[in-house]
Amino acid sequence: GPDIGVKAPFSVDDILVLSAGRPTARQFDWNPLKPPANVDYMTWLSVLVKCLERSHLGGLGVGDFIFRIFQKRMDQMKDTGICPNFVDGLHELSQIREGGRAYLWQQSTKRIFRDLTAGPSAAVFNSRKPIVLEELFTMPVIIEVDSLSEYNRVLLKELVVRYIHMHRMNSPKSHGIAHVLFLEELHTMPGVSKKEENEGKSSLGNVYREIREYQEGIVSLDQHVSLLGTQITGNAHCQIYLGMTHTADIKAAAQGLYLSEKEQEYLNRIKVGEAVVKIKNRVNPCLVRIEHL
Repeated sequence: GPDIGVKAPFSVDDILVLSAGRPTARQFDWNPLKPPANVDYMTWLSVLVKCLERSHLGGLGVGDFIFRIFQKRMDQMKDTGICPNFVDGLHELSQIREGGRAYLWQQSTKRIFRDLTAGPSAAVFNSRKPIVLEELFTMPVIIEVDSLSEYNRVLLKELVVRYIHMHRMNSPKSHGIAHVLFLEELHTMPGVSKKEENEGKSSLGNVYREIREYQEGIVSLDQHVSLLGTQITGNAHCQIYLGMTHTADIKAAAQGLYLSEKEQEYLNRIKVGEAVVKIKNRVNPCLVRIEHL
């Protein structure tokens, strides 16, 4: 087969599994308030605020409190070598006295901070000695997020993608692929669904369009392609479709493969161990058999 430039092949035993929130496994202890290297702190806070708008329904008023609180805390802690976390934010928020509409935004901010500092989320979002994501880019890693609440799971997944995107944008360019990110059950992430795309809220669409310029590959996995927006499927260089049963999925796959209405019938006949594959400008849609691993 073709040489895809794998410099450091690995086995299953080499994979590092980190759990976000499960105490019995090796922990993914992070602090998303610490920006990627060479990224301005306030710029990264803007990204965090946008992510919180989608995951926790935080509004403009919540963003205003976050900017006020963490800009102040960062100035206070900049000489300590420690980045503020949401525990610090909750403490600072309790010192603020507001009235009227600002009080309602303050309560919304407090609700979000409490959610991010309680239960399994406490270590994931508030570590004083956070894991360095850049160090994970050199090894095969799986991050399990099933122990988190739905809101915090959505937030963590989008923040990690945004972190990688901004890290690549601010790193020296090189040749070939530097790193590959696998996203499972993609439709559960914000900003990728067809509904959000139709509403003009496809927040991750620009990431899919831009990130390959920075030597980052994305492998998107989902059982229902019909739930994904065309900005996601339309930017896929390689498409692989396994057996499908729902009409909507078959039609969406046929559109991605550029099949005629007559040809899409073949997608309904895919058996276990088979797939239809298309590689842009290299391989037209064809049936392949997958060996048992």
